[in-house]
Amino acid sequence: MKKYLAIVLSALLLAACATQETFKEARILIEAGNEEAGLARLEQALQESPQDVELRNYYERHKAVAVQRYLQLGDNARSAGQPERAEEAYRLAQRFDADNAALAFPAKWLEHRLSNADPNLRHEIKAWLEDRNQPDVADEVRRAVRTMLVDGNVSEEAVAKTLNVSRRTLIRRLEVEGIAFHTLVQELRLEVACQLLRSTNNPVADVAASLGYAGVSPFRRAFKRWTGETPTDWRRRNGPGSPRR
Repeated sequence: MKKYLAIVLSALLLAACATQETFKEARILIEAGNEEAGLARLEQALQESPQDVELRNYYERHKAVAVQRYLQLGDNARSAGQPERAEEAYRLAQRFDADNAALAFPAKWLEHRLSNADPNLRHEIKAWLEDRNQPDVADEVRRAVRTMLVDGNVSEEAVAKTLNVSRRTLIRRLEVEGIAFHTLVQELRLEVACQLLRSTNNPVADVAASLGYAGVSPFRRAFKRWTGETPTDWRRRNGPGSPRR
């Protein structure tokens, strides 16, 4: 038993040393101005030690700085009439395996007026949008629930508040469309769970937490009830690096 523990401890120590070495190399690259290579090394180190808080904070801080710099470079290139350079800069600003799909930009651009804006076209589009039929309540609820899943606060009351209706009205409108709120939430949880398992390398525990589960066990039971297999088995067949059929 002692021999086994010694082997395990040695392996953990070697892994920690390797991570620290990778971290050191990344910092040298970033300080030398090679942010792209440095961030790539940090991502490698995070895969080796995903629970390292100092490492993750350092990565997040320098990633945010790099993203803002790439966005500024893209804006400058676009203003200078260099679309290819702008496209390359915007590509570098992308961030994968994030909890949210979003586009970040300085708030000042919300006040920016388009130089080629057509007020007549705007009036026509606004009138057309106002005349359109309201979307199905189920679609509105799906959009609201998908956003709330990340925060883990999914409830009939919260969704009703987001849609500016009472809880009773929300349930009644869903019943008209033949959909139960609980069923809709479970369908979205399965959809998002499969998306995260297929497209990212996030640990199953992180996937469970992002969907509002108290732990891995409840998530594993729910996922197996939905699909007939565990999240790990499903990811093995469908996740990153799996054989494509």
